Amino acid sequence: MTDKPVKKPGRMKLRNVRLSYPHLDKPHGFAGDQDRAAYSANFITQPSDEEFDANRAAIKKAVAEAMREKWGSNPPKIKRDRRFYTTLEEDDDDNFEPGSILVRARSKARPVLVSNQRDENGKWIRIEDEEEIRKVFYAGCRVNATVTVWCLDHPEYGRRISCALDAVQFRAHDKRLGGSVVVDPDDVFDEDDVPEVEVADDDFDDDGDDVI
Repeated sequence: MTDKPVKKPGRMKLRNVRLSYPHLDKPHGFAGDQDRAAYSANFITQPSDEEFDANRAAIKKAVAEAMREKWGSNPPKIKRDRRFYTTLEEDDDDNFEPGSILVRARSKARPVLVSNQRDENGKWIRIEDEEEIRKVFYAGCRVNATVTVWCLDHPEYGRRISCALDAVQFRAHDKRLGGSVVVDPDDVFDEDDVPEVEVADDDFDDDGDDVI
């Protein structure tokens, strides 16, 4: 029997979330500062979503694991503007309900991108062509995402809780967002780099929850 891969502390799966600010086809950065260019995306889960409670619990657990791994049993308090997630208030964005949770994730390496269809060998079909990536992963569509929470204590940027982008799976179509929402990841991330996280082939499993 094949052993299952050991779960990395801080890794979590977000199910049936809306995609916003997708920069998944190629690294995106500030003009004139391409050294910090990265793949990035926002993921939003809303209180009316069936998966909201599970997604919120996954975020809380991943944050606790990452902080415990970095700082042990007595972690410091991290300011709200130094966290990868935020709760949307009533006036933040008309596209989403108050109380929705927005998760920001980025990575230097392109995340694994897959469709909701399998190939003849039973593997999720990967999407690698840049034009196809832009077509499939549009702002507003529903996706599943695997991300890894990690903490840093940077001499210049201070203590942060960040989120590495591991894999994204197209789940279903939804209303396209006419504009980007709330927070551009490139406006809020200051750290120079993020860890490259290995994603297992079975990251999106067969439990029936990943795709509809």
